[in-house]
Amino acid sequence: MSRAVAGWRPDQLRQIRLDRGLTQAQLGDRVGVSKTTVYLWERAGPEGRAPTAPHLHRLAEVLRLDDVAALLEPEAATTPEGLRHLTGRTQIGVAALLGVHHSTVGNFEKGDYWPAKRAEEWAAAYGVEVADLLWAWSVVRRV
Repeated sequence: MSRAVAGWRPDQLRQIRLDRGLTQAQLGDRVGVSKTTVYLWERAGPEGRAPTAPHLHRLAEVLRLDDVAALLEPEAATTPEGLRHLTGRTQIGVAALLGVHHSTVGNFEKGDYWPAKRAEEWAAAYGVEVADLLWAWSVVRRV
């Protein structure tokens, strides 16, 4: 099961949807979710929800955005999890690419593990250079 995207901006989705002249129902149909789901994505506060990484990418496609970052807080890409969300991959998807267990990806994203011998492969899975991945990992690293 995919987790919701960190750094979600419900106000941004609503504004872009309105700018494109779409109703919540129309956007939901095009993304493959219900009108209620879009409504919850657009709500701030405890009642609101954020999309999963795959849904985030589908939203960007449907709304003709150059980058999913337009729907996220600027600091969302400062962690490994945030970088992964920008690729549209789940932890299980990254694990499959790398041939590791998804718990290893989870440990990496919490800062408990650094893939020293495979850093280039991991960086490619996250869609960044090794230096950028190391920087994002250091943000969450537990010392």
